[in-house]
Amino acid sequence: MEANGSRTAPEGERCRLCRSTNRVITEEHVPPKSAGNRGAFVGRTLRLEEGGFRTFSGAEGVSLRVLCERCNSRYGSSLGTTFGDFAKAVIGSGRLLTRDGRLFVSTQEIFPARVVRHLLLNHLCLLGDGEGPAPEDVRDFVRSRDPSPPPGLPNVSLYYNQSETFRVVPIAGVGSLLRRPRIGPWIGGEIAAPGLGAVFTYSGRDAIPAITGTDLLDVSGWTSAGWKERVSLQLELPPTAIREPRPLGFGTPAEIEKRWSTHSIVWLAVRGGPLDSSAAFWRRTKRRPA
Repeated sequence: MEANGSRTAPEGERCRLCRSTNRVITEEHVPPKSAGNRGAFVGRTLRLEEGGFRTFSGAEGVSLRVLCERCNSRYGSSLGTTFGDFAKAVIGSGRLLTRDGRLFVSTQEIFPARVVRHLLLNHLCLLGDGEGPAPEDVRDFVRSRDPSPPPGLPNVSLYYNQSETFRVVPIAGVGSLLRRPRIGPWIGGEIAAPGLGAVFTYSGRDAIPAITGTDLLDVSGWTSAGWKERVSLQLELPPTAIREPRPLGFGTPAEIEKRWSTHSIVWLAVRGGPLDSSAAFWRRTKRRPA
């Protein structure tokens, strides 16, 4: 990622979705603009193996140069519009809590199949060339309208992010060093914006409650919805807060440290992809960077 954070050169000029090498590569906002990723921001990237942070900032949100013009128009923009309607419904929801403390969200006339495809497209944009347990399955699914998801597709879960912090993690492993109780390892990625967060799990879904202190809303069933299927849904999202770069790290740093140290939980991250880092997190600012 460049120092200003608003432009990121890909590894070669290859589209992350269609794999084309002879088309102009354009920028895709991750998370999308409709989730608030726009305007001036300041944040940090973390290279876990080096144990250090790098500050970055920009004026137009964080974007990655990863999709060719054709794919950005056909999938990024078209799916993004549908996702935007869903994101606005979640972010603009009231603060009605259920008896078990979850945030009640009512969505009207959304396309679940298109929303989940856009989430997976954003996840794919964060991965390096050939990274991830099943990148080809993700590519094929995003580009198709087939309601039969391939076996390598990650589980997709959602939560409500109560903080104003964005966080993206391309791919990582989180698990306990203890044999008993055995926790994880969880393997997956994460994309979060103020109001809405998504977790992509390739393995270790049952480890999430111990790592996070809560359980997430599983929406993987949306991958089996028809392309033209439009529904109104009542969702119950766990309210969380992001304040640091660790994937699945919810709450204050002290709360996370206590939970993780109790179970000897560690984070094994992969550095690579267009971020060239293990994770990135940032907040919007009122002032434009100098």
